[in-house]
Amino acid sequence: MFTLNPRATLAMYSSGLERRQVAVIEDFALDPAALIAHAESGEPFRAAVGDFYHGIRKPAPSEYANDICERYGDMLRERFEMPPNSVPRVIFCALSITTTEPHRLRPIQRVPHFDTSAANQLAIVHYLCGPEHGGTSVYRHRATGFETISQERIQHYSASLKREVMTEYSPPARYMDCDDPLFARIASYQARCNRALIYPSNVLHSGDIRRVASPDTSPRAARLTLNSFMRFE
Repeated sequence: MFTLNPRATLAMYSSGLERRQVAVIEDFALDPAALIAHAESGEPFRAAVGDFYHGIRKPAPSEYANDICERYGDMLRERFEMPPNSVPRVIFCALSITTTEPHRLRPIQRVPHFDTSAANQLAIVHYLCGPEHGGTSVYRHRATGFETISQERIQHYSASLKREVMTEYSPPARYMDCDDPLFARIASYQARCNRALIYPSNVLHSGDIRRVASPDTSPRAARLTLNSFMRFE
C-alpha cells in the first residue's frame, strides 16, 4: 500500500555555479492517497524538542522507507556520484506539516540551511500537497559564494554568516522565499502532489513556505510533505 511507483518519471537538473545535481521524480508513490490517509490516522503529529524543523512530524510507514532504498538506491548512487559500492540506508523518514507562524520563527529558521556537511547524504522531499503551499529553493551565500557547505567550509561559512547577521543585516521574521542581502536564490522547484525532489543534504536550501497550518493542522489542508535522508556508507 505504501510502495513507490515503478513507472515514475525522473529528470535531472543542475543548479548554480557549483552545478549540484537535483532530481525531480513525478508520480513518486503508487498510491499517494494512502500516504495522506496514513497521515490522518493513528499516531498524532508532534513537535520534536531540539528540532529546527518549523512544524510537527510523525513517523512514515517503514515499507515506504525500505522501498526508497530498494528502488532508487543504486540509481541515486550513480546519478549523485556517491562512493562506489557504498550501501544506501534511509536514516530518517517522517511525515511533516509546517505549523510555525512567521513571527515565531527563530533567527536560524529565517535563512537557508543545510542538513549536514557530509557529502554522502541525500535529502528527499516528497510533496503530498499542491503548489499553493510552496516548493523548495536552493541558494548561494553571497559573501562566500558557497552553495554547498562541506566540512572544510563550515567554519568559514558559520563565522561569515554570524558576522553579517550581527553587524550588517538581521533577517526579518519571515520564511525565506526570495533573494535578500545575504543569499541569492539560484533555483526553485515547485511543489506538486506526489512529486519528489532529491538533492545533496549539504546544499543551502529553504522551503518556499506560503501557507502555515495553524490552527488547522489537518493533513489535507496543510503543507504536508514526506521527508527522508538517505546516506551512502
